[in-house]
Amino acid sequence: MYLIGLFASASWERFQRGIRQHYLYDPEEDDIVADLLRDLNTRPIVHTACNKLSSHLLLTLTFDDGGRAMFKPVKTTKYQETLPDHFYFSDRERPMAEIAAFHLDRVLAFYRAPPTVGRVLNITRDVVQVGDSELRSSAYTSPAGNTCVLGTCLVECTYEHGLCGTPDLIQGAATAMLPNRSATFLGTVIRNPWARSYDPRLKAEWEKDDDFCRTRVMSRSRFRGRTLLDLMDMAVFDFLIGNPDRHHYEIFRQFGLDTFVVLYDHGRGFGKPRVDDLSILAPVRQCCKIRGVQSYVAARGETKGRCPP
Repeated sequence: MYLIGLFASASWERFQRGIRQHYLYDPEEDDIVADLLRDLNTRPIVHTACNKLSSHLLLTLTFDDGGRAMFKPVKTTKYQETLPDHFYFSDRERPMAEIAAFHLDRVLAFYRAPPTVGRVLNITRDVVQVGDSELRSSAYTSPAGNTCVLGTCLVECTYEHGLCGTPDLIQGAATAMLPNRSATFLGTVIRNPWARSYDPRLKAEWEKDDDFCRTRVMSRSRFRGRTLLDLMDMAVFDFLIGNPDRHHYEIFRQFGLDTFVVLYDHGRGFGKPRVDDLSILAPVRQCCKIRGVQSYVAARGETKGRCPP
């Protein structure tokens, strides 16, 4: 089953028209992804805009052939780990985590993460000169003589968090845009049942109730069948990349509920490479489910938050 639509360029059209019911791209057609990664890395940029709904500065790039990408700029070194006193929601985004997550998704044979590649932008040429009004009006020169922009976003678009080049070059991760959300996605967002609280003083419901999966998830039709198993896959994936910040997920509307959960937005992964955060695996532990394993039978059909011995 294919997702059909009309798109601008050969690589974007081949990628977006090739989206299947159960994965983003066919692993047997590797040239499609290879061509798309090349374009993400090299195509000339004709327009750049702010993603105003993001907590930090994200850029939407439009290429000369009509293709589009989301660009997450580097604001810290790839060796910078999460600071000891920082919560996951105050951690810095890591564009390199987006690239690594895309490749891990391929290693695991999920094929659910949008193609992502590193790219270097010239802030003057690729951001300011072709940017929207927010980017053009927020350009400035830092005390070190570097070209910078503030842009517009929900939280971190301040001089403290300005995006500066060296002197005008900036690295980041370019991720292929998926088809238009209003036409192809089921709703705008679907809240992850195991989303965490963004208040360090409060716990989410699943953290207080080990029977949460049976009483609050398995009983709902939305989470039956493939979706629940995909959420287990997602938990394992997030555990491997150390990403505790999975608050929402999305699926394609055309395929109904029998489709895959899209894996995207992994910027807070790999923050603590020497720490195994077992709380990320709470969905697997509480549901006693994982794809390919039938190990969830207990007395009276209840697991009480633990898989049977």
